[in-house]
Amino acid sequence: MTKVISTLRREIVCTPVFIFLSFSSFSVFSDEPVFEEIGIPDGFELLAAPQVTVVDLYYGGRYLNSVKAVYTPSTVEFDDPSQVVRSIPDINNPTLVTEALSGSLDRHSEYLCQPNSDCPTLNPDVAGIVFDESKFKVNIQVNQNFLQPAQALAGRYLPPSTADNSFLQTINMLFSGSKISGADTKSETWTLFGRSLISVKEKNIESLWDYDKENNLGVRSLSLNQDKEGVSYGAGLIQSHSFGLTFASDQTMIGGRFGSSLRTLLNNGITQSSRLEIFRTNRGRVEVFRDGRLIHSEFQEAGNQLINTQAFPSGAYDITIRIYDGNVLTQEEDRFFVKTTFLPPSEEPQYFVELGKPVNMNSSKTWPTKQNGMLARSGYNWRLGETSSIALAGAATGSEILAELSGLKLGEQYQLGTSVMLADRKRYGFSAVSFIRIGAANLNLSYRKLWSTQIHNNPTPEEYQLLGNGFYQGTASLGFTLGKGSIDFRRSYYRDNSDVETQIIDGISYDTPLWGLNDYELRFRTNVSRDRKNLRVLAGIELRQRSSQWYNRVGYQHEYNRAKTDGESSTNHDDHYRASTTWYDRDTFADEVEIDGFAEKQNDRSTLSGGIRYTGRYFNSTANVSQLKADDEKAVTSYSGSLNASLITNGDSVVFGGEGNTESGLLVKLNGQVKGEFDIIVNGQRQGYGTIGNSTLINLPAFDSYKVFIRPRGESYFEYDERELEFSLYPGNVQSYTWDIEQVLVVIGQLLDEKGNPLGNAALDGVTGIAGTDSDGTFQARINTGVRTLAADLPDGSRCSFDLPEQLTIRRGVVLVGDLICQ
Repeated sequence: MTKVISTLRREIVCTPVFIFLSFSSFSVFSDEPVFEEIGIPDGFELLAAPQVTVVDLYYGGRYLNSVKAVYTPSTVEFDDPSQVVRSIPDINNPTLVTEALSGSLDRHSEYLCQPNSDCPTLNPDVAGIVFDESKFKVNIQVNQNFLQPAQALAGRYLPPSTADNSFLQTINMLFSGSKISGADTKSETWTLFGRSLISVKEKNIESLWDYDKENNLGVRSLSLNQDKEGVSYGAGLIQSHSFGLTFASDQTMIGGRFGSSLRTLLNNGITQSSRLEIFRTNRGRVEVFRDGRLIHSEFQEAGNQLINTQAFPSGAYDITIRIYDGNVLTQEEDRFFVKTTFLPPSEEPQYFVELGKPVNMNSSKTWPTKQNGMLARSGYNWRLGETSSIALAGAATGSEILAELSGLKLGEQYQLGTSVMLADRKRYGFSAVSFIRIGAANLNLSYRKLWSTQIHNNPTPEEYQLLGNGFYQGTASLGFTLGKGSIDFRRSYYRDNSDVETQIIDGISYDTPLWGLNDYELRFRTNVSRDRKNLRVLAGIELRQRSSQWYNRVGYQHEYNRAKTDGESSTNHDDHYRASTTWYDRDTFADEVEIDGFAEKQNDRSTLSGGIRYTGRYFNSTANVSQLKADDEKAVTSYSGSLNASLITNGDSVVFGGEGNTESGLLVKLNGQVKGEFDIIVNGQRQGYGTIGNSTLINLPAFDSYKVFIRPRGESYFEYDERELEFSLYPGNVQSYTWDIEQVLVVIGQLLDEKGNPLGNAALDGVTGIAGTDSDGTFQARINTGVRTLAADLPDGSRCSFDLPEQLTIRRGVVLVGDLICQ
């Protein structure tokens, strides 16, 4: 029905006013004439009488519907205002908005302007319109007081999947090796990681497997899973994933898992963080900055909107929100924001239960081997107020048991997390993590210690243990600005039962700019590191140059080393002369390419290396190679790389994709007999393009909702479904949509009889949609590109036919045919 209505939107208008307005309006937006200079037919004068037409409704830049309206040079009146209001999302008072859009409405043509310019904004008391007569397009504006936040209207959880049953296979290959010049042997290793996924709506069967250079095939997981409406299930060979157990590592087991899930909560990032609500008059971009650095950007619809904070960094900090209309900054404000993955949503406490038989992942066997006993794990995490939470978790086997209590507290200038673990046999653990900001200084501290002894000194592969031997580890860092540069102090330490003494590493670094001009910058950098036996000092300068596609660096660095061996000290000095360059393709190729090179000369050795990163339609890959040549020694060549690819099929189509981490996708097919390209717009951003007659795969993350529509890339007129389609994706889902595309021409002319008299009020046959002549015989009609003969049903009941010229002068899809004789 929508497509049928779409074909009517201009055919009802068959008056000379269209011609006059078309010539006058298009000249505002383009320096080129809209039509070929072939003259204007007689009778095409401006008429000021009310005209009936079908207009396209747009709200926030989105097509909503096509409705009947009457317009004059100064007003527009909807035939059914209630139908208009029903098309607008997020209205909280339809009665008042309907009243505001009833009767003769001011066209507000002064608010029309070119895209991406500093345009005035219509701010109605309730609702208003901006009418573009050149496109028969009505933009609706609604006051924010009569709108609800878009996400407040949505359900609590991700909607059910509407995708086809599908199969997904991803491959990720990693390789690394080295070879000595002149030698017959080389050291090389590689591993192929695979993920196979069969998806049926919200359920899936998943297998993780790998294959290595020694011909070892290993299955890491094989399970049936479902994650729906905040609850997840899994059974089979599963990999545990939990919270609250920081001293007992996650374990693969044959068994089952049941628990809460934040992944199917709509905008779970919002529920876990401060609410960021803004209002915008038009669809556009919003940017969020932290400490002057961009951390988020998204496109939003018009009205009250909540910013999606799912990808925001964890913590409590100040942010700046910038709201744009095109490239114009319309609003900027500062707020305080709180988010952490350790804080569950206030109304969604986290919990999990896992039960099964632990297994040992033996690298030389295809299937893991069972271990002794059973394993049970469970936990519960709940929110205490706005900025704190507490979690209780435990694990048990037939011979061991432990419980762990942890908590988190966030403040504006600090973050503190701590946990205490108690186990049988007088084993216990403690950990603390803190972050403190004092002015321009940041202090990070972490400490973890386990008091424990393995219950088996030399456990066999069949003996599973919750806890190993005791250890303690910690890190501390302090960073602050000093002059124009920054200085950092670091210390890390570690010790377990096998160490004779604690391993300690200290470090200090300082980095500052010395000079800068245009694309050039000179920097000084020094670094001092020390452990119990070695001291290393580096100091040097580096000249950097940046352009749109190049990043070049050249520098010098002096190195001082002091080492202790068997109680004796030795020192040495070294000079480093280095140069490097990186080239980014930007928009040079359709695919993404990045190439870099590096060269370094030291006192007794030299290094030459290069690398390439490629992301294409069918796969992405990286490759790096480096050659090291020391004096009086043979050169050593080292290399490494990766290759990622994916395959998705829904039974009807098989599509290869280049994203190695693909979980789900959108399959777009464009049917038609003409040539053309369409941009594929997902959640307001272009994600790719499709060509008529082909299918295109768009890789999209699972556990999210999307809106998709297509738009032509050129200036031709096409008939297609302009609606925005909504769908949700779960792991392995492939959502398929097909658009039928037809190219049409807008033909404008005057119909005459054989004596040259206008044939008024005739209905045209053979056109797309509905069209007819006015009292002067003038008509505007849409036709398919191959149509050359049309018929007219006259008011007296007679019928005649007329031919269009074989060679049509087409300008942006519009054809002026002048006078035509109907016989």
